[in-house]
Amino acid sequence: MLRKFSGRLRLRAAFARIGFARNQVYAIATYINVLSAFLFVSIQYFLWKAVYENGVAGTYSFKEMLQYVLAAEMLSAFIHTGADRQIGIMVRTGSLAHVILKPVSFTEQIFFESLGVNLYRGLFVALPLLVCSVFAFGVEYHFGAFTLLRFAVLVGFAYIFIYLFELLLGLLSFFSVNTWGINSMKLAVITIFSGRVLPISAYPEKLRVAVDYLPFKLMYFAPLDYLIKGGDWAEVLVQECVWIVVMFFSVTFLQRALLKKMVIQGG
Repeated sequence: MLRKFSGRLRLRAAFARIGFARNQVYAIATYINVLSAFLFVSIQYFLWKAVYENGVAGTYSFKEMLQYVLAAEMLSAFIHTGADRQIGIMVRTGSLAHVILKPVSFTEQIFFESLGVNLYRGLFVALPLLVCSVFAFGVEYHFGAFTLLRFAVLVGFAYIFIYLFELLLGLLSFFSVNTWGINSMKLAVITIFSGRVLPISAYPEKLRVAVDYLPFKLMYFAPLDYLIKGGDWAEVLVQECVWIVVMFFSVTFLQRALLKKMVIQGG
């Protein structure tokens, strides 16, 4: 039993190493990603500096807004799995039929490969971005170890939720084949409802109330707001767990239905 578990663990670790190594091949792309992320943070810095210099006040101070913007950009470098894009490519090219025949579930393969990819991006995109921004704009982070540990837990659960959300969108490509529209919808949803660009607390009241009923704030805003402003960590964690369970059953039901459909068509 222990040997079997060890073998499965080594196989999944191999998928993670593949994802990590794949990014090492494209070193220039890494430099470009760091540069583009730094330019985005620079634009946000001068934008919010102009806003706060004109006396506009909100729930976040200028210092806290810079912390939020930088942390959100760092998270975006390594928190998305790209499961929807990968499944879309498999469906469009027909390679999914071969992937399904492998002894490891294709959803597990995507998840563990994404861990390797995002570990690389965290080390070689997010960390350089943090260093550059600290020296260029004087962004400061002074958080206790316990707060950072709790934040890391929230980010970990947010990662699982995003994976399941992107996996669900990827499975929808069985119906659309072309995933351009699905990816555009995902980008719009994340930009508006997750707090990726702007804290949700800065939204107009009616929009903020509507967003509170949606799970997308758990991707960025809820973990970042806890880190910067504090709050009820347990409440955010419970919300993440509930929505992860909902997403898991939704993905499982849709996946089984689609695979049965594939078997009927192939048989």
